[in-house]
Amino acid sequence: MKKSVFTALAIGLGLSLTVTACGNSSNGSNNNSSSSSSKQINLTFFWWGNTTRDKLTEKAIADYEKLHPNVHITPEFDGSFSDYWQKLTTQIAGGNAPDIMQQDYDYINQYASRGALLNMAKLGIDTSNISSSVLNDGVINGNLYGIPNSLNAYALFYNPNLMKQAGVQINSNTRWTWSQYANVINQVHTKLGIYGADDPEDYQHFAMWARQAGQSLYSSDQKSVGYTASTLENYFNYWAQLRQTGAVPNGATMLAHKMGKSTDLFDTGKVASFIYWSNLYGSLNKATSQPYQIMLPPAAPGQNEGLYVKPSQFWSISSTTKHPKQAAEFVNWLLNSIQANEDLGTERGIPVSSAIRTAMEKTASPANKAQFQYMDKVLSVAKTPLGPPSPPASDQILSAFTTVLGELTYNKETPQQAVPSFITQANQLLSQGQ
Repeated sequence: MKKSVFTALAIGLGLSLTVTACGNSSNGSNNNSSSSSSKQINLTFFWWGNTTRDKLTEKAIADYEKLHPNVHITPEFDGSFSDYWQKLTTQIAGGNAPDIMQQDYDYINQYASRGALLNMAKLGIDTSNISSSVLNDGVINGNLYGIPNSLNAYALFYNPNLMKQAGVQINSNTRWTWSQYANVINQVHTKLGIYGADDPEDYQHFAMWARQAGQSLYSSDQKSVGYTASTLENYFNYWAQLRQTGAVPNGATMLAHKMGKSTDLFDTGKVASFIYWSNLYGSLNKATSQPYQIMLPPAAPGQNEGLYVKPSQFWSISSTTKHPKQAAEFVNWLLNSIQANEDLGTERGIPVSSAIRTAMEKTASPANKAQFQYMDKVLSVAKTPLGPPSPPASDQILSAFTTVLGELTYNKETPQQAVPSFITQANQLLSQGQ
């Protein structure tokens, strides 16, 4: 369920560039509001996400239109993350790009480099309550091509009932090492006959592992990978060994799960834990009968802190929009209006505005309050910058990484066989600037 129904990506402590906060007060209104004009303005707004996100975002659109009767916003959304980018690319190529769009850390550089995004630094959007380090995550070559909309970080989700049944002790200060987590996963499997964890392997998850080793996904000039072959091999071996014991699902089980052809592993209590983006917390506990709680993901003793804060997404504006002023006013409202953020909730993550976070936390539901508290923990340990947005070749590298994972989970290749060819392919793509 979490990977097929809840598509969530996730805010960083980013670049060294500085963007001057500009615009208006934090109530989300502009001095020259579009509501002062009787001319009808039509905007399109495109995002990816699950049905929960769709309903929440449509509620925010409806409330904005009530405040601005002359503005009509057409919602467009896609439940598939990969399909979203294919559709967006097609729209841009065809000259009908959405006025406002959701952007992702791994893709924003591609669209900015193609000239598809508008520099938002001088559009009157109030960024005064967004820290400069967070805001700079949307800066590319000195231009603000995306404003982060929320804070997100990896979390270890666990089912407290299943952990207790397996004899695993967890308290508010518990943080396992990777070795301890492997022991827990195997203990759950041995005691209960279920999976101790699902298989979280993906390129962004590996980024956390690489950061613990003092490395990164990409080199500083983004012309090659920023990690060693042994670091990637160790990562693959960790999960391969857990598949061998049966403590995490094999390739066939995970494929059936992702394709929706098996009873959901999480709702039926067949998985005791998993690592994923923290913004899943509220939606997960609404959609499943199994309770889950969150804690900090495993650490590597004696190494760096690998956990990082990431933009859940960015709000971006098309460079070809006919209504940049009105598009900016809507983005400003999404970022700085209490009403907008109450509509959106924490489904995308913790609001990026410090003023909004303070206001919302006072009346937050238990599930939302848990997310706020978790992010406070993350911010207390995740001190290193996230780094610049991913290079244009990142989508092809992500695809290649997924292919390698398929070979590994079906035991068609060993980590020792898969790593050299993958790194060679990734370096070729990066050196070509694709």
